[in-house]
Amino acid sequence: MPNNEQATTFDLTGKVAIITGGSQGIGEAIVRELAGSGCDILATARSEAALASISSELETSTGRRVVGHTADLRDENAGASIVKAAAEAFGKIDLVVNNAGSTKNGTLFDVTEEEWADGFGVKFFGGMRLSKAAWPHLKDSNGGIVNIGGIRAETPTGVSVIPSSVNSAIAALTKALADQGRADGVKVNGIHPGPVRTGRLKATQESMAADKGVDQAEVERQMIANFGVTRIGEPEDIARLVAFLASPLAANIHGTFIDSDGGATRGT
Repeated sequence: MPNNEQATTFDLTGKVAIITGGSQGIGEAIVRELAGSGCDILATARSEAALASISSELETSTGRRVVGHTADLRDENAGASIVKAAAEAFGKIDLVVNNAGSTKNGTLFDVTEEEWADGFGVKFFGGMRLSKAAWPHLKDSNGGIVNIGGIRAETPTGVSVIPSSVNSAIAALTKALADQGRADGVKVNGIHPGPVRTGRLKATQESMAADKGVDQAEVERQMIANFGVTRIGEPEDIARLVAFLASPLAANIHGTFIDSDGGATRGT
């Protein structure tokens, strides 16, 4: 686990952030990090109960307002609904973090039409619609967008055809929005996580351990070797990068993706 005692907390006091997929994994870590840095937050997910639990806990521990909003980003009206709720709750929007959406691994012949539609519907179209709906507010606040993609955008493989395609599309959208953002004063960046210790990764490790007849620690050692990384990432690694990109320290970073993958991507 990361040493949180040595972690930097960025001062984002008074900022308002929308975070999608905020009830678990990377999204939950982002909600916790930004609330701890002084943000008021509207977090979205499909689970009302999970959002309510996190909101109550963080409002008590941080003193910030954390509003949960249930939404299914496959709904073409979800983006407008989320923005309306945030604007009514806080009066402004400074940051949008498009984090929601998991994509099914598999070859072209393994995955279904429904899995293609779900991958693009939540992660790409959901993020695009939310960014479009929030743009006037971000323009007013000189705010920003952080898109969470994935390293398969840069290293596509035949066994990850949906993640490779969806995250490549997100990377292209981020670059295109950054061009618009230069004119409108909206900063747009992204993060490509590598393997991160989420519930989904844990389930994968447990399944692999059962199939191979080894313990989960051995599966993790094999994963680290196969990915060529220093360690499996933690959700907090991504959350702190989001906070950095939202801070004044990143004022000159625009239209960029940062790889947080322990060295898995070997580009120049």
